[in-house]
Amino acid sequence: MNPTNKPSFKQVALSILIGLMGYVGAYMPILLLLMPALLGFVLAAWGGVCFAFGAATAAALTFGLLGLADGLSVLAVFLPAAFIIGFCLKKKQPYRTAVIAASLALAVGYYCLICLPGVLAGEGPFKLMEDFFLSMAKMLETQAAPLLEAGILLEEDLTLVADMTRSMSLMAAEMTVGSIGILGMGFGLLDVLIARMLAKRTLALRPMAPFYRWQLSKQYTVIAFLALGTALLTYLFKLNNAGAVFVAAECVVLLPVVLMGLCFLEFLSKVPGSGGNVRRILTYVCVVLLIPYSFAFLLVIGFIDRAARIRRRVRLPEEKNDK
Repeated sequence: MNPTNKPSFKQVALSILIGLMGYVGAYMPILLLLMPALLGFVLAAWGGVCFAFGAATAAALTFGLLGLADGLSVLAVFLPAAFIIGFCLKKKQPYRTAVIAASLALAVGYYCLICLPGVLAGEGPFKLMEDFFLSMAKMLETQAAPLLEAGILLEEDLTLVADMTRSMSLMAAEMTVGSIGILGMGFGLLDVLIARMLAKRTLALRPMAPFYRWQLSKQYTVIAFLALGTALLTYLFKLNNAGAVFVAAECVVLLPVVLMGLCFLEFLSKVPGSGGNVRRILTYVCVVLLIPYSFAFLLVIGFIDRAARIRRRVRLPEEKNDK
């Protein structure tokens, strides 16, 4: 269907239903990170009218039930990213552009949801997470009282766990920024892939390289040095939350290289005599089970591939046959 045509009743109804899911996402944060894919698909495939219905439905329910301030924080998580993805698909912009812009929008949106309330209250951006860990420690001590009386749990063990939970509040800034970076970049990529999968039946989209041939842009090195330079300046000038800035820089620099490591593993699975799908599946199972240690492995092979340009220089037999 041509997105410029008048949308059908079914499309409008489905757009409203997707908007309703946006409100549910206020109680299921993981759903908020998938909303850009759904609304991005609506904008690309069904046009701005359906997107407006979906966004308006989500906004009306969110403002009505959560209030203006909380409603804006929830909408900021997915609406900008959804518009970016839909616009990029509709205008046939590079997928790399869609992923980078959507990841940035998601990171900013999640910062608004988690950190902005504390900033507006004058308590600092990470007060919410600090209070969360402190309340968890208190809850552990309260809930474990019957276990102590029954002799099931030793007081020394409870004290150790509670103290460890309280100590995590000291790392609230780094943990929050790291989580925002990982979620933003991970779902920025996933949302673009999901939106493309949904829209490819109704739109003529740009071709996408197979996963084992994905590469970082030429600007990656410049962006990486800018991120690390910014983090270094925060340390030199002893600015607040310098550790959190450094974690953000690590996400920007390292996570794309980890993805390149995954691409390299996929490339190896395509090499003749590599063992086929069985070894490929076992490799991915090991990667998942060995997290976070597998991240270091993927990072190393990602850097090796980028430095040696292995995937750029080696062509597979099936690719040679395509020529």
